[in-house]
Amino acid sequence: MKDLFWRFILFSSIVSVFFACAEKPKSELIEINVPNKVNTEVTLNDITESIQYIQLETRPDAFISRINEVFLHENKLYIWYYFQKILVFDLDGKFLGALGKQGDGPGEYRSVSAMCIDDSSGEIYLFAYNKFMRYSPEHELLGEKRIDSSLDSGFDFFRILGRERFGISQEYGNVVKGGFANETNLYRFDADMAVVDTLPLRKVIMEKKIATALGYTDYISSFNGKHFIYTPVTTNENYLRDTLYQFKDMQLRPFAKLNFPKPHLDERGFKKYHIANVVHTANYISSHFYDFDNSLHQFVHHIESGQGYLVKDGFLDEDGVRLSLRVLSAEEDLFYFVKPAAYESGAQEEANPVIGLVKLK
Repeated sequence: MKDLFWRFILFSSIVSVFFACAEKPKSELIEINVPNKVNTEVTLNDITESIQYIQLETRPDAFISRINEVFLHENKLYIWYYFQKILVFDLDGKFLGALGKQGDGPGEYRSVSAMCIDDSSGEIYLFAYNKFMRYSPEHELLGEKRIDSSLDSGFDFFRILGRERFGISQEYGNVVKGGFANETNLYRFDADMAVVDTLPLRKVIMEKKIATALGYTDYISSFNGKHFIYTPVTTNENYLRDTLYQFKDMQLRPFAKLNFPKPHLDERGFKKYHIANVVHTANYISSHFYDFDNSLHQFVHHIESGQGYLVKDGFLDEDGVRLSLRVLSAEEDLFYFVKPAAYESGAQEEANPVIGLVKLK
């Protein structure tokens, strides 16, 4: 009887181990529900801890009609003016000068396709499509070189993550079997800016050549040594690319999924949502997307509390203007907005916009 008892215990243990091993591991994927309805009354004061307004100085050599992106380093704002040059201002809005020289000769660039600032060294990296340029923190040109000529489309994103350098290129209309392919690839560079590794991020095959962009290139967001990546697909598909990935060692792991209201397709089979970005800061996940009538929406989700805000065209400021928030420092939950100057009269030149630095609660 005693032997029978221990045999039963041993059999039970084996069965328990078998089922424990057979049980599927629980998914670590974070799922976040995007609200079905827009909240029209959310103000900047509802979500922010502080707001700093910076009126950019207006000058003939620094007149800004459209801003592509804003960078902040050592109390200086680097304004990427559309796709052309980089203008530098202090935090009082005073114009400090332009980065580099425009032109087609050595040491010059015609237009900008990507830019970043190395937080550790203060050096500034600039891509003029296939031309790479590096500047000192004092804005002196340190070097330039041509990038691999096979990358005809150049780069629209560049970042330094730790000690490594990464660029992302959007390649449109590559001829493949069955039509044309739009592809997104991530490249890793060595210290001499030679490509040493490539990671395909997406490939969409179409019958016709179609190339569109949503105007956002904040593909990678980083804080506390962690890096997250999302690259949009602007062409029509029968499913929604709604997942933010964690990026490490040239590998991607699904991290967070945005559950948009269904159905994702309309009666014609077109996507209802075109997701422009998904970014992760220390305490928030934020996304810009366009709906079926091309209206811009922003969803901001506080991870710990689960509180989410969905707004159309932006958050209301004290003047009743709706302002869209872009990430400036993921580490600090710091965002920025661009507010056009109020129109005064046609008799005088319109002022440069106001940059708002917003610290979320």
